[in-house]
Amino acid sequence: MTLMKAAFRWILFVLVFPVIQTTGQTLIPLEKSRTLYLEASFSPDARGVHTSIKPLVSGSEFTVSRSDSLWAPGARLEGKGKRWIVRKILYEHFLRADTSGFYIAADPLLDLSAGYDLMDQKMLYSNGRGLQLSGGFGHHLSFYSSYLESQARFSSWIGDFVQHYQVVPGMNRVKDFKADAYDFGLATAWVSYNPWRFLNLQLGYGKNFFGDGYRSLMLSDNSYNYPFLKISARFNRFEYVSLFAGYQNLDTDSVLDAPVIWYNGYQKKGATFNYLSIHVTKWMQLGLFEGVIWKSRGLKDPAFNINQWIPVLFLNTIRYSLYDRNNVIIGTNVSFRPSRSVQVYGQFVVDDIHFRKPSVWTYQKTKTGWQIGLKYFHVAGLPNLMLQTEFNRVRPYTYGHQDALQSYTHNNQALAHPLGANFSEALLLLNYRYKRFYAGMQYQWASGGGDEGDTHWGSDIFLSDTRAENAYNSVGNHTGQGVQYQLNHAGFRFGYLLNPRYGLSGEIGIAYRNYTSALQNQNNLLLSLGLKTSFMNQYFDW
Repeated sequence: MTLMKAAFRWILFVLVFPVIQTTGQTLIPLEKSRTLYLEASFSPDARGVHTSIKPLVSGSEFTVSRSDSLWAPGARLEGKGKRWIVRKILYEHFLRADTSGFYIAADPLLDLSAGYDLMDQKMLYSNGRGLQLSGGFGHHLSFYSSYLESQARFSSWIGDFVQHYQVVPGMNRVKDFKADAYDFGLATAWVSYNPWRFLNLQLGYGKNFFGDGYRSLMLSDNSYNYPFLKISARFNRFEYVSLFAGYQNLDTDSVLDAPVIWYNGYQKKGATFNYLSIHVTKWMQLGLFEGVIWKSRGLKDPAFNINQWIPVLFLNTIRYSLYDRNNVIIGTNVSFRPSRSVQVYGQFVVDDIHFRKPSVWTYQKTKTGWQIGLKYFHVAGLPNLMLQTEFNRVRPYTYGHQDALQSYTHNNQALAHPLGANFSEALLLLNYRYKRFYAGMQYQWASGGGDEGDTHWGSDIFLSDTRAENAYNSVGNHTGQGVQYQLNHAGFRFGYLLNPRYGLSGEIGIAYRNYTSALQNQNNLLLSLGLKTSFMNQYFDW
């Protein structure tokens, strides 16, 4: 944290003072529907747009300056002549101060919903209230800060997750609230600065995402927020990112193979991510990825490791290899845009692999995952109808480590896919917008292998690899081994975007989930009605 504070002071007091003529910029929230409609506006030959690096930066030389108009296509965004309360609810920021060199806006942050699970026969609710501040200095520095305080009662499968991991998906650690509900919060903050047209600096407490899919097998926004420093440089067809992050392991029963000494319940582990995106042609982007979860600090470990701050792609992989005490993951992301309406994308990640083994593809230390997907923008020429389909497959024990504290996790949540490892998954998503009305449909099918009792078949990435069921360094391991399960999850939502400026929406929805295995048969059917501010993704589809 000392380094993060020093970096923050350095950015504010050294870099803010130059007067640089660039366009105003801010970060587009990671919320899926917003980025989807923004990506649909890009032309295939937009070589400055690197869609696999998120959050996207709005108002820079490579995106659009008014993303809210794309989010509500055809809707009237100006409320001139309307009463004050109507303008604030439907058209404007709730509070805004604007001068020639500085602006700041304050808006409510809401997550209010009521629902009922017909299978659990249980009333559900979410009572989230908070405040968000956004603003900027001149045309080159912007900032954002928010806090959401929530109490909620969940359906059985989410409640089981919270009971086991002591966190709400995508959120912080919980406290019990009344008999069967939870109290939790979410704090977010970032500062983004463009000292030159080719350089962007971000210092924050939030999430990042590498990839073009609904999921990312590299780094997703599935886990809780974390402190980070992100440096992005753009030149011609290239964009290079170095991301330095701070993660933690939680001292909770039955999650990690925990040591005796627990550092007041929170053990820190640093991470370094380097990513290079290249426009190989007008219609093809190639991304190269390296992620390192550094050895968690022990009582005898040094407080500072200079190698964590090396911003050179694959240098740490060459130095330490894939099999070191640090957890190293490498991968590639590919995206093809043969036309304005079609994008094909994919990922391949390697945690560990041993090509010299005679049975390399059944070897326990062969840890890989792959993804393939397609986005169809404006389906059949119908404006704002978007279709996306995706398939993900991850081998057993991927993202885990011999030392459980080095797992590819943060705050008891996976940094990549919420299902962990040892699974196959297919997704189908359909979204439509007309002015401020929107509708969305999603179907998920997944199959994999789980555990029974103290077994470890490779799906639980929090367990040590040394506990592998077929033995450590064994052969004969395959995707789906263990207690086989199948998951079907379908949902539909319909809503109205009340205010595009800060994402306030009213929404109704229905969702069905069926999980079957030799140990469990669980069904849920949810009806919900809500008023919320769309500023993040929260994944319950697992």
